[in-house]
Amino acid sequence: MYYGELAMFEKTDSGTIPQPSSIPLPMLELHAGSQMHFGIHGSAALSSEDWLAEAGAFLFLDDFDVHSMVGLGRDGFGLSAQAGLRLANLNLAISLRHISSGDNSAGAVQHPFFTGSTSELNLNATTALGRGTLSWGTRLSRDSDANTSTTHNIKFQRPLFSFRHHAGRLFMEATRDNDDLNFLFGIEYNFSNPKYPVRIGARIKSNHQEVNGVGQSSLDSQLNLAFDEIEFDRWSVANNVALIRERGGSSVNNLSQVHSSVGDARLEYSRSQNPGGKSVDSYNISATSNIANSGRHFSIGGGQIGQSGILVHLEGPADKEISFELLVNQAPLTRLYSGQRRLISLLPYKNYTIKLKPMGKLSNFEHQPKKVTLYPGNIHTLTWVIEPVRVAIGQLVDLQGQSLPKWDINSSLGVGETDENGWFQIEVGLDPLLKVSKGGEQCRATIPEAEGPVESIQVIGSLLCQ
Repeated sequence: MYYGELAMFEKTDSGTIPQPSSIPLPMLELHAGSQMHFGIHGSAALSSEDWLAEAGAFLFLDDFDVHSMVGLGRDGFGLSAQAGLRLANLNLAISLRHISSGDNSAGAVQHPFFTGSTSELNLNATTALGRGTLSWGTRLSRDSDANTSTTHNIKFQRPLFSFRHHAGRLFMEATRDNDDLNFLFGIEYNFSNPKYPVRIGARIKSNHQEVNGVGQSSLDSQLNLAFDEIEFDRWSVANNVALIRERGGSSVNNLSQVHSSVGDARLEYSRSQNPGGKSVDSYNISATSNIANSGRHFSIGGGQIGQSGILVHLEGPADKEISFELLVNQAPLTRLYSGQRRLISLLPYKNYTIKLKPMGKLSNFEHQPKKVTLYPGNIHTLTWVIEPVRVAIGQLVDLQGQSLPKWDINSSLGVGETDENGWFQIEVGLDPLLKVSKGGEQCRATIPEAEGPVESIQVIGSLLCQ
């Protein structure tokens, strides 16, 4: 059960169904005056039981986003639309989905998810609760035979501990499907070593289910062995193997993923065994690509390219000659200039180090890199205050026109000293005031505004200090 997601196909007990675009609702945090961000989505999948092709579009504007999707499978098609809204610390989402089977005749082979036609309305909300996250979802569905069902779901998860290479997480979930209840409580532990990409995890969960008034409880376990993304020049690869033991039997699942600059690909293989000893093999192969646009900037990537990113704001006077190269994890991504605001799409579930490299005129800005961790549905706003810098060269004189040798000079950006003839060289920002002193004497001087275009070096000649 996937709340807060749109999935044309879902995984069933009978095997793996193509699921190339299970898209979490991306409640993006943009701000007033930000540029419109839009794009298109395409994916294809092939499994041991079916095939699927999907296409859609998405649009982000301020604190609001809209997605639409159409999918075509072997036995039917689906239409979906979703909208998300972010209000302070609360994420709200609503989605509509309609799925129809292509053949309802007697004896026709039906898709497990496409039996007749089904329409669904999903309402979702997510908020922070202490150190954890609380989410709620309601799904209303109606099929072609006028049968209706209502499902409520509430989830809570929070970190338990984190030290050195160890981390623990607590998760709880309660679901009411019509008159059936299901409660789940579990603890997850993960060990990872930053020197190596290998990660080991274990999960134990207690599950209690009541169906038609009859309760059943079980203790399920899962062991994960994975290597996180190994990055190459323009692509990366990751793999995860899970050994699962549940009340309904045991299974071995393998997930391999490849991320590249033009899209994503994934291969899923599962071998499950029921209590009677019968084994079932299934697989799923899918590929996804997105194209996103924000102003003049285009991004192309995998299925998550439109879900998260950074909003870079270079706060300062609009000047294309004060330009910078934006470095993401030391790699140059795009060129920006002072006064510009741009949304950059980046993949979620990754850590990024963002830095500016000056390319044009001199400027004063924060040189320390900014570090962010992205998750689906969030955009980090990174602001740099850009201050144009001039190197002022001149000679300090007093009211009588005499030079001031060996006087100390202070500007908003640095310190300096006049030479034996009163000449100085110092960096000056938006504040043109110079504070000049020697012993107990003090005076002040103001760097005049440049005539015409502001150059990085300004020769001003004699400058009165009073």
